[in-house]
Amino acid sequence: MARTMYDSVNVAGIPASAAMVAGYVDGNYANIPALRARFPHATVVEIAIAHTTRAQVLDVETGDATPAGAVLWCTQTMADTPNTELTVYCNSSTWPAVRAAFAAAGVSEPQYWIADYDHSAVIPAGAVAKQYTNTASYDISVVADHWPGVDPDPTPEADVPLTPADARTVWAYKNTASKTPDTEDMHQVLLDARAQATAAVAGVKALTAQLTAAQAAIATLAGKLGAEVDTDTVVAAVEKAIADALAADVVHVEVSGPSGS
Repeated sequence: MARTMYDSVNVAGIPASAAMVAGYVDGNYANIPALRARFPHATVVEIAIAHTTRAQVLDVETGDATPAGAVLWCTQTMADTPNTELTVYCNSSTWPAVRAAFAAAGVSEPQYWIADYDHSAVIPAGAVAKQYTNTASYDISVVADHWPGVDPDPTPEADVPLTPADARTVWAYKNTASKTPDTEDMHQVLLDARAQATAAVAGVKALTAQLTAAQAAIATLAGKLGAEVDTDTVVAAVEKAIADALAADVVHVEVSGPSGS
């Protein structure tokens, strides 16, 4: 989901509800400390106007950095940061010149924050943000849901550890399948095996409940018939029958490859 960001040389002019703001780290309008003080819980984007200043964004426009300076900023000033995590701000009319400077230098391009005051909150292809409206107090930008170099990297999905049973399933599949399994195959096999194992456990629990009920019924019957029924003997026989069924794999988990394999 796209986000709204505000920037201004006048920190007090930005709406108090702003969740994302941008300001300058250098120049006559440096205001990052004031932004952080007023918006302690907002995402703050740092902009530099000189290509020799470290920041998240470099401002390329008249009076600030040049397209050639943007290349030097990426390759020298911010050389310890991947270009994919750096951003150049420029007008839509200047954008081609900036891209041409990177191409001429044989340097990979950074992210782009484009200014185009057409009042359309649509990020152009190849950019990560667009400043689309300016007011007397602030400018407004639409920003992608993830801005490399500004937002933290997404948390990778945690790996699910394999249990010994999972390992046996994988081994069996690799040794019986007619083709070499790929990652998607193996993932589906594990999902199928776990689902079948869950069903098997439920079946065993049901048998246990039935055995408990049978024990109670036998005890009641024994009370009525007296010595003619040996409760312990009958219970032992039932338990042995269930154990024999389990040992004979009457209750088991069938593991097969994914459909169509």
